[in-house]
Amino acid sequence: MLIERQTSRTARHGARGFTLVELTVTLAIIVILLAVGSSALNGARRSSSIAQARNAILSYAGIARSYAIANQIETMFVINPYNGRFEIWHLNPPVNGGKWDPFSSGVAAGETDGYAFAPVLDADARLPYDGNGNPLVYVNPIDYQERPHTANTRQEYDNLIWTAICFDESGALVTRSRRIATQTYVNLAGTATGVPFPNRISSSLDTEISQANAPDMRLLDPAFSAPPYVMVSANDSLLTSARGFVISDRKAMESDIGTTFTANELAGLNGWLYKTRYDGEFRQFAEEVLLDRYSAEAVIRGDE
Repeated sequence: MLIERQTSRTARHGARGFTLVELTVTLAIIVILLAVGSSALNGARRSSSIAQARNAILSYAGIARSYAIANQIETMFVINPYNGRFEIWHLNPPVNGGKWDPFSSGVAAGETDGYAFAPVLDADARLPYDGNGNPLVYVNPIDYQERPHTANTRQEYDNLIWTAICFDESGALVTRSRRIATQTYVNLAGTATGVPFPNRISSSLDTEISQANAPDMRLLDPAFSAPPYVMVSANDSLLTSARGFVISDRKAMESDIGTTFTANELAGLNGWLYKTRYDGEFRQFAEEVLLDRYSAEAVIRGDE
């Protein structure tokens, strides 16, 4: 009987609950593990978005390079900053360059060089995008140096937000300054540009992403009363091709600052684009990719 009573007391003692200290420590450990797991998950998602974008860009840039070699014609690969679409522009340029004009009529100075415009690639040729059709990342040319002027005009921003990579007939990376179809119906402030026949339907990344954001093909219709029927004019921005590009994780940056912003704001006076450099304070949100001048082989900045 004595043995039974001792066993019963021992069992009751072993079934005691957790103390407040033990519960507090356990909860603290759970919170830490959740925080670490969430951070790791976000980091993995960010790396995935950037990796997807990088692979897509390099793949289609390779197509542009192969096209240049196969057709012996200088070819430029362009990334549309507003909808993330990939485009190929090609030409056989004069030594001093010039505007790209597919239906050159020669009725205006500077529009007499016969260039060709390669249509926008298939709908899947674009940056990875979210459920709303917005690109998950921003891509900017790597050789930005100066912030836009205080006038904040479209042309001042375009060289910071349109990424262009140009290959010559041998497949070598070359630096060229060319005009492509960039003009839109509205300027950065949302007011009308006054351009009578803009060749970009949309100018907003966040509010209008669709297949409609393509050149206005009416400009190529000889029956349309808009001589000289040019796709590109002085209203379009003069872009300079780069040796590489910067991929910035849009979602991660927006989460960090607690608000959404456009590609123009990223490149603007707030300095976010500059802070994503490999030695900048927002380096964790971005990746810089350099291309070899002759082989176009990619090198990630910091891994070289």
